Amino acid sequence: FNRALHLAPDNPKAWANAALGSLLENQIDRAIELAQKALQLGGKDTAAPAVMVNSVAIQRKYKDLDDLIQEDYLSNIDYVRALGNIFGQSRDFMRAEKYYRLCLAQAPSDFHSNLNLAHLIADSQLFTRNRLRFKSFGRDDKWNNAYCEALKLVNTALDTAQQGDNEQYTWQALT
Repeated sequence: FNRALHLAPDNPKAWANAALGSLLENQIDRAIELAQKALQLGGKDTAAPAVMVNSVAIQRKYKDLDDLIQEDYLSNIDYVRALGNIFGQSRDFMRAEKYYRLCLAQAPSDFHSNLNLAHLIADSQLFTRNRLRFKSFGRDDKWNNAYCEALKLVNTALDTAQQGDNEQYTWQALT
């Protein structure tokens, strides 16, 4: 990635890719620095916004997320999906659902958004049931409707994986 930065120092995609590489190597501060440079160069359609949000999440600075949510990036599906993931991990189901549904509004067959929303629906239903200690498992319409929606989302993810002939994603959707 460093070579790409030297070859194309004004290319926001090069900076965003370097930021992603740093994030994957767990060099969080470096990832933030590189992502900020990509954004300064006009890279809002690159991976840079998603790297920024993920980096803040890894540092467990969730209070900073509200500052990072910017309208300009909401058309970037990677960024929006990252918000969904982070809010889901922090058990903020309503906000996570909002961002996954925004992803699906932009790309209805997006594998990860379909599968993540399905998991979120199942997790939030179980979390709510366990918290309230319901004893009538599977007997209310809200519960059944949520699981029907989750199954449809998994089926869409599975169809997407099979159309792309992606065995890893197919297996992931099946499990």
